[in-house]
Amino acid sequence: MEILKDFSFKVDNEEGWRITDYWSGLDRRDEVVAKIEKALSLAGTGTNLVPIYVDPQIVDLTRKATPLVELIPRVANRGKSVDFNQITALGDVGWLQEDAPLADQSDTYTRLSSKIKFLYTVGRVTGPLMAASAEYIDAFSQEVLMKTKQLRYYEEHTLLNGTTTATTAPFNAQAYSGLLTQQASTSVTDAGNPYTGVADANVLDNSAAPLDIQTMRARITAARNNGGEPKIIITDWASVDRIKGLLMDFQRYLDTTKLAWGIETLSFDGIPVLGSRFLANTGLPSTWGTSFLVPSGLTGPVMLFLDTDVVEMRVLQDVVMKRLAEVNDSEKFYMKLYENIINKAPTFSSLLTDYT
Repeated sequence: MEILKDFSFKVDNEEGWRITDYWSGLDRRDEVVAKIEKALSLAGTGTNLVPIYVDPQIVDLTRKATPLVELIPRVANRGKSVDFNQITALGDVGWLQEDAPLADQSDTYTRLSSKIKFLYTVGRVTGPLMAASAEYIDAFSQEVLMKTKQLRYYEEHTLLNGTTTATTAPFNAQAYSGLLTQQASTSVTDAGNPYTGVADANVLDNSAAPLDIQTMRARITAARNNGGEPKIIITDWASVDRIKGLLMDFQRYLDTTKLAWGIETLSFDGIPVLGSRFLANTGLPSTWGTSFLVPSGLTGPVMLFLDTDVVEMRVLQDVVMKRLAEVNDSEKFYMKLYENIINKAPTFSSLLTDYT
């Protein structure tokens, strides 16, 4: 019996089957490799055999830090408005002779009120998207995460720059008055401001003069002379760099301090200096404004010397997510937040504007 193809088999009656390998001594590996390379070349149709692996990390180019949301005390509010009293004047006290008649001396109390405001955002994810992306990401959770971030961005922006008279995004008549509006209650016309009709509290327009250490210290002193004790300085990041330059020229080193949640920042005369992405429009939606994002009536840049002992974020309902009815093949939801920022004593703080 004999088979002559890839192998040859011969029968030897005396010795039984004997196999003869006609490939012995032949090395065709280079030829085989060349054939494989030609078939699977990435320049040819072999590229269709290579899967695409998307990096699981999604880089958020719109991210912004919101430190004031965390640093300002959040206080549970009762009712639909924030109501509080101020003592604005003390009764007279005087030295009297023995057994003199005693007249009543009354202190003056003032009641102030500001309404709780409501912030909303709506998200939706279709069924096909959730099914198609299931092996890569939980699309619904991703949408909830992004909407939560957007709420925080609006909250940080509003607590600084909010007004009820602005007609451009993101504010309108349903917003609340931010810290700058409450500080400059005369310069900024805002019907929703609890201090409407009250004079600006320690506000200095620097008239485009250069920023200097003496001016900053004078603002701190102005707050202290009116009963306050600034705990933090809030400004834009370009101004933070200006302060660093001033301190380097003056004392040759930079003081730093650590705030809550590990935030390390520059210190000026023992007061932390916090840069905010929401006082200049760099990286923010163009519809939010141009140049400095400060309320109309103020000229940026601005620097707020804030006594946080009398500042509260009054919260009626913190951020929650609610699912909406399914009227089509999608998961729809909304998120909401009920709150208002209140500075109970703007005279305890001070504000510097329009410097270079």
